[in-house]
Amino acid sequence: MTFSLLIAMGWLAVPIAGYRLSLAAAFVAGTLAYYFLLDAVLALCAALWVLPLAFAAARVSALPMAASLKVFLGALAAGAALQLVGHAIEGKRPALVDNFTQAVFTAPLFLMAEILTFLGIRKY
Repeated sequence: MTFSLLIAMGWLAVPIAGYRLSLAAAFVAGTLAYYFLLDAVLALCAALWVLPLAFAAARVSALPMAASLKVFLGALAAGAALQLVGHAIEGKRPALVDNFTQAVFTAPLFLMAEILTFLGIRKY
């Protein structure tokens, strides 16, 4: 779902000094800065997958709107389906049902913490 949200945020952009500054870029920069304040190792690991994802989303959001919208809807549907399946397997209610804003900010960091713990690299 992160990819689809970044596509939608990429549609909102302003030109600044010859560059296209989007809401997605500002969101990713702010979120990663927040992550670094919480835990530098987690933030660095999250940046390794969030930045390429943001770059891909920026490319998609710059496509003509019809094409960009199709990718957005496909990514949103696929992400929602995967989340529902994962939560059904886990037996837990999705965090975004209770607090969408908190879930959007913390879900990528939580996922990274889970991966690092699973791999035995670091316990959270």
